[in-house]
Amino acid sequence: MQITASAISPNVADVTASATFVKQHFGFSEEMSAAGFVSLSRQDARFNLIFLQTGLASFKPPHMRGH
Repeated sequence: MQITASAISPNVADVTASATFVKQHFGFSEEMSAAGFVSLSRQDARFNLIFLQTGLASFKPPHMRGH
């Protein structure tokens, strides 16, 4: 097996602020975004960082939202 890329997907309260920080300080570029979601990448590292807004209805069942 050969790993060719990797990604992590943290949940954050403010997707825009988190993405802006990483782009400014670590050289990531935005690949795609939508409400409550942004995918950033570093082609030189073959790495994606995907921020998801905490509590998205599409992410967790109702009894777990906001945790």
